[in-house]
Amino acid sequence: FLNGMSIVKSAFKVFAVSWIQIPLGIFSNVLVITSLGAEGRGLVVFSVSIATLLAVIGSIALPASSIYCIRKGIANKQEIFFYFSFIAVFFIAIVFLIYKFYGHVFIESQFYDYFNYIFYICILSMYLNFFQSIYLGSEKVKIFSYIVITNSLIYFLSVLFYLVFLNKGPEYALFSNILAMLSGITIALYFFIKES
Repeated sequence: FLNGMSIVKSAFKVFAVSWIQIPLGIFSNVLVITSLGAEGRGLVVFSVSIATLLAVIGSIALPASSIYCIRKGIANKQEIFFYFSFIAVFFIAIVFLIYKFYGHVFIESQFYDYFNYIFYICILSMYLNFFQSIYLGSEKVKIFSYIVITNSLIYFLSVLFYLVFLNKGPEYALFSNILAMLSGITIALYFFIKES
């Protein structure tokens, strides 16, 4: 019974975090659309989609499988982090080399500069997803909540500042993504190092 109550309590916390994350995400997207218009928003969506796809491929389901490993005692968080970092760096190095030598073949010149942002978003997305997975899998819902809320809040504030107040272009929407993910990862690393 107590175990069941613990599961319900954790589920409620995750649900509550979602109700903070979703409105912030909606408001942020509305600001991006109204500030950049259809073309600018299209560039942002295209860039983030490519970065997310690369992050999923590069992670090879390790964030999800880490939950199983931690619960079964196969490996601890530090060991999983080491293996994940090795895979992430190796994957990003390969993608970077392909981009550096063959990018001009596949990418039109006006979009070429945006791929610098894609690389940063890709690797940060891999690490952010990794930390969210291991803390949720370890039932550290409070830390998971800090990471998610920080990420969503910083993105919203960055979009508000750069796109609305300073009237910047699409690259600053991508920069806002980078700032947000860096903030979430910083929170995760703080607790990760503290637990180590």
